This record gives sequence, structure tokens and C-alpha cells, in this order.
Amino acid sequence: AKHSGRPPNEVYRDLRAGAASGWDYSSRWLRDTGRLASIRTTQFIPIDLNAFLFKLESAIANISALKGEKETE
Repeated sequence: AKHSGRPPNEVYRDLRAGAASGWDYSSRWLRDTGRLASIRTTQFIPIDLNAFLFKLESAIANISALKGEKETE
């Protein structure tokens, strides 16, 4: 973090997010694949996460419809 040219709290935040993602320090998070300090995990919203959330929301909506619950906003 010290030699990254970024505030240390940003680097550590991105490292924590990378570890929590299940894709620990994968090159998908790195700007420069040769430098771990170039990690930018918090600047990405992976499409696979969006697809998972959409599927989950669709399942909840289907279950609600089967139970006869009305749609609310």
C-alpha cells in the first residue's frame, strides 16, 4: 500500500473486498496484473453478481405470485 501511490485505506479496502468476493486477488480486480497494489475491487460490479441477484429476485416474485400476494412498490 505504501508504494502504490494511493491512500492506504483505499488499497486495504480493495484487498478486503477482493478476499470477500470469493475471487481472492484474481486478475479480474487488478489494473496491472503484476502489482497487487493495483487492485480496484470496489470499482467493479461484476455481471455475474447482477445475474445472480436478478435470478433471486425473479424466484421471490414467482413464489409471491404462487402464494397470491399482490405486487407492491
